[in-house]
Amino acid sequence: MTVRPFPRPPLATALSPYSARAADPAAAHDVATLALLRWWSVCVADPGRVDPHSLPAFHRDFVAWWRSDADNRLAVLVDEVGGPAAVPVAMGWIVPMAALPRPDGHAPRSARVDGVYVVPGVVVPVVLDELHRALVRLAQQHDLVIVDDRRLS
Repeated sequence: MTVRPFPRPPLATALSPYSARAADPAAAHDVATLALLRWWSVCVADPGRVDPHSLPAFHRDFVAWWRSDADNRLAVLVDEVGGPAAVPVAMGWIVPMAALPRPDGHAPRSARVDGVYVVPGVVVPVVLDELHRALVRLAQQHDLVIVDDRRLS
């Protein structure tokens, strides 16, 4: 398990062409973007295994899965914002974990980073930095502490 002090020193500057934000589980566009990035990540990892025409069916399955599992994970999207429209370039997930009880009654909740994907052709260190900072912010908003972020290395 990797435990890092948070936040890491930022690589991105105010001029970064990337912007990270929490995905809204109730927003159809965000869910569709997460589905597309997940589908694309599998296509890139194993190109012969995925039918290029399978995206509509996968989207339906992903939406159904998200509706049943949205309470068990939180997602962040990173968009490239330099052009006329924002283009999604990365996603990351944090999964809350149950805390072990403590004698003093204080049991900080923790989370692990899961399912990180960055599209090919972007400035990966800058995108990962934006993603990392957004995941930490999202965890803090939910009173979580990230204890495992190996997927961001």
